Amino acid sequence: MGQKARFLMNSKKMKELITAAEVANYLGVTKRTIMNYKAEGLLPYYQVGRVLRFRKKDVEAHIEMNINAKLEVYHG
Repeated sequence: MGQKARFLMNSKKMKELITAAEVANYLGVTKRTIMNYKAEGLLPYYQVGRVLRFRKKDVEAHIEMNINAKLEVYHG
């Protein structure tokens, strides 16, 4: 695989990753809450050195899981 192809693949993968601040904004919570979710294992994350990122798919799965859990409580 050529260098340009690897760069394009890495660029696509990087677009799937978002910062803790972006996750917080998306969920309407504070960045501290996102760090708590991370520490509690509620949101998987990726870290290289000091750079911390989350996959959009994982954030959306977290939302879906919480919606389903709340619906079960309401309809219990």
